[in-house]
Amino acid sequence: MGQPSRRTRLAACAVAAGALLSAFVPAAGAAATPAGVPGTIAADDPVPGHEGMPDDGFEDAPEGEQDDLTGPDGSVSGLAPADVLPAPVPGRAGDFKLTAGSSLTGLVNDLDAALPKQGLTELMEQANRPAGWESACGSKSIYGPDLAVNHRICWKDDDATSTEWIPQAITGVSDAQEDEDWGSSNAEPIAVAGYDDSNPGRSDYTSGRDNCVQDAVSDACNEKGIRVSFFDQATQMYRHVLLVWPYVNSKDHISFDALHAREGTCTSGVTASCAAQQGIHAGGMVWYGNYLYVADTANGMRVFDLRKIMDLNPDNDADVNDPTPDGLVSDVLDKKRVGRQSNVWYSYG
Repeated sequence: MGQPSRRTRLAACAVAAGALLSAFVPAAGAAATPAGVPGTIAADDPVPGHEGMPDDGFEDAPEGEQDDLTGPDGSVSGLAPADVLPAPVPGRAGDFKLTAGSSLTGLVNDLDAALPKQGLTELMEQANRPAGWESACGSKSIYGPDLAVNHRICWKDDDATSTEWIPQAITGVSDAQEDEDWGSSNAEPIAVAGYDDSNPGRSDYTSGRDNCVQDAVSDACNEKGIRVSFFDQATQMYRHVLLVWPYVNSKDHISFDALHAREGTCTSGVTASCAAQQGIHAGGMVWYGNYLYVADTANGMRVFDLRKIMDLNPDNDADVNDPTPDGLVSDVLDKKRVGRQSNVWYSYG
């Protein structure tokens, strides 16, 4: 129910010490295919296959290496006694050392120069999806008698009934800074991360979904990764933002893609040995200062800079493809494409 979001935004990642790094993007409507920009600029990669896309540098750790699967006696479900991992020792400094991934700062800066940029304050001011509030969200006690509900907030109908996007992590400005406020407004933003449950997506050749831009294919064919919904407590409105990571495509142009556990392509069905396009769940998320730290389960964490939010629809008119600083245009209605393709910028709508 309701109209699709009419603005599209991105945010890119800066380098934070001791963490794996990545990038950002927000949401919009129906399918359309605009013409590319004429001239001498070379065309870009099509989405299917992602020829030339590099691996993002994150190695997948076996599920058995996750400490939360290790029992008190060091036993791990499904492993023989000889393969038992030692039980983790709480508080041991060596257990909490992070290794930084490849720095994406240069790529983020290139993306920042190519696309219109907007701040979090503007993002909140232009939030376009109304949330339910108090009685609109029902009155049933869902936490039991020991935990009273202070305020009830619920999603817009189409978000509340979505089977594609599953809410998973929550943080807010109270985590970000001591005064629990952001800018000069009373927005006091809350951020909720949701993962795309239509997994694994476009690299699943076995399911015949290798070309997700066909007219007959649903946009759910694409594994869109993670989106963050920023909620303005003053206006009770929210916006979706898609998390992305930047890369240089095979035409030597800066581009971006949705967030996945690993990037690349598979020539067969997605398996443990070919995990391209497998999504992450963002099982935890913390906003601290200018950065958003997002859990990537066995890989570590992704770090996003909230000062690097890109807006593909700065005139707030989704029907007009807006020019971008790099001389191209953006399309915020096509829900099947992402990044720079044939000289047009997309972000899955």
